Amino acid sequence: MFGLSIMNLATGVAIFVAALNTLWLVWGTISFMLARSEAARQGVGWFVDWSHTFMHARISLALIVAAACLWSRTVRGLVISASALTWVVIEYAWWAIWSQRFLASMDIPEFHSSTPHVFNIFGATGWNVAVLAIALALLLWELKTLIGLLIKARSKHSYA
Repeated sequence: MFGLSIMNLATGVAIFVAALNTLWLVWGTISFMLARSEAARQGVGWFVDWSHTFMHARISLALIVAAACLWSRTVRGLVISASALTWVVIEYAWWAIWSQRFLASMDIPEFHSSTPHVFNIFGATGWNVAVLAIALALLLWELKTLIGLLIKARSKHSYA
């Protein structure tokens, strides 16, 4: 229906990114919990803000939904997938805004080199940038495809 080879490629990329991002989230969470347990054994308590982890969980869930809906190869699936990818972009935008507000509240122009960050987004890694770039590329392709389908459907009804 949508040009099978491009659809197969997009579906494969979506599944691959969703799976890798979920593995990255699980690995990061397990590593953090192990480090936290070790710190507790040494008598050091940590205050844990789970909002960052929950953000990554929402991103992983949205990527899984996008991949599953894209795999359905239906117009409804394409719309839901585009909505899920839009959510991924919104999550990253909120993360960037939060990081900039954090910098402003600390009255510093950028994070220190010892603080993990990419593009002045606190805690971001190259993987996060790659996920955002791939999600944006898939979203743009899906929107282009949906607009093409709408134009095609509209022109069929105009001449019928």
